[in-house]
Amino acid sequence: NSSAFAVAFHGILRAGATATTINALFTAKDIAKQLTDSKAKLPITVTALLAQAKEGAAAAGLSDEDVVVLDGAGRDGAGAGAGHP
Repeated sequence: NSSAFAVAFHGILRAGATATTINALFTAKDIAKQLTDSKAKLPITVTALLAQAKEGAAAAGLSDEDVVVLDGAGRDGAGAGAGHP
């Protein structure tokens, strides 16, 4: 849980979209099933869970570019503000 999650979750609801939460212990297969069942278009995750999020997203027909990383890490792991406390 993080403050960024709360902001993202409430922003999704405020935009009129639907949010579905995924257990951090889910495997990529579990993630793919939930993404498919919910018809999700934009999975939101954190760097620590990025690998299984991307794998699950790919299995659900989504691309790496569809996966949003809340803590700022990009594809190379060094997003905006990288290296700053």
